[in-house]
Amino acid sequence: IDTAGIRKKSKIDEDVEYYGFVRSLRSIDRASVCLLLIDATIGLTDLDQRVAQIAKDRYCAMIILINKWDLLTDATARQELLDRINDRMLHVQYAPYLCISAKTGKSTQKIWDLVNKVYENYNQKIPTNRLNFLLARLREFGNFPVKGTRALKINYVTQTRICPPGFTYFVNFPQIIDANFERFLENKMRETFDLEGTPIVIKFKKKN
Repeated sequence: IDTAGIRKKSKIDEDVEYYGFVRSLRSIDRASVCLLLIDATIGLTDLDQRVAQIAKDRYCAMIILINKWDLLTDATARQELLDRINDRMLHVQYAPYLCISAKTGKSTQKIWDLVNKVYENYNQKIPTNRLNFLLARLREFGNFPVKGTRALKINYVTQTRICPPGFTYFVNFPQIIDANFERFLENKMRETFDLEGTPIVIKFKKKN
C-alpha cells in the first residue's frame, strides 16, 4: 500500500489532505512491514519520529528509506543526517536504513530483498534450545533486579507469538522488573538472535 505523504497537522487544511492522513494511519494498522521514507534534503523531522512511533505501537516491522540521497553531495551533511537518525530514532533502532534515489534508481533494487529479510525476522519462530542458550547466558551475566530481600530469578522463557515475535519470561517476582531491565533484556535478545527490522514483545509472568 503506497500511502499519501503525511504532512504536519498545521498544513492539513483540506478534506482531501485529512482523509489522506487518516488513510495512512489505517494503512499502518493493516501493514506487516512499513517503509518510512525520509527526505534527505529536508532531514529527519519530528513528524518522521512520530510516525515511526505509531508504526512501532502497532507492532509493524520497519525499514527506513532515506530518499534523494544523490542530492546530498556533501559528505559532512550526509554523516550528520545519519548521526541524527541514529540519535533520534532510538525507539526504533532495530529498523535498518537504506539510502536511495527514487529518481535515479540508486539502491532501489535492494528494497525488496530487505523487505523479505525483515519479514522473515518478523515471522520467525525461535527454537526452544536457542532460547535456553540465551537464558543460560543471562544467568551467567547475573545483572538481575534486586529490591529489598527479593532478587529476580528467571525460571524459563517461551515464545508465545509471531508477527512480531513475542516472548514470555516466567519469573519469581515480576513486580520488581523495571524499564532498564526490559531494555537490557531486549538488547541481549537482539545480540543473540537476528531480529533486525522487527519489534519484539516481552512479557513477564509469575511462575506458579
